[in-house]
Amino acid sequence: YPGEWAGVVSVAQRMSGVNPGLKLVLDLVKKQTSWKDIPKDVKKRYHAQLGTQEKWERLRIPWALQLHIPHHRTMALSESRFYNRALEAFRVKLMPYPYHYQRQIINLLGITCVKYYWDLIADALMSVCD
Repeated sequence: YPGEWAGVVSVAQRMSGVNPGLKLVLDLVKKQTSWKDIPKDVKKRYHAQLGTQEKWERLRIPWALQLHIPHHRTMALSESRFYNRALEAFRVKLMPYPYHYQRQIINLLGITCVKYYWDLIADALMSVCD
């Protein structure tokens, strides 16, 4: 997944001097808006930011993770894949365990914070040995 996350600039960086179209897109992500619920005039006016339904779904997931928004039934990914990607994104960036998703991660994936850190340390040690 690292290549998929590489093009996503942090929301905080984007919010400084943000244009109205991007602010609207982030608000839509925060409200868990599905593609079909976005008004047609908004889709037309902000086509550069929203793009197609495929682009919307592709960008919506990383932005939701950056904003610490939980999975929503309107997302294109299944709940378990969403949280698996969240764990992968945090692990790749060497970030702490995503405690805000802890209940879902443990229930769906069975991965506790201890296992997460154990795997993180093991990966770090393996990369040093290579």
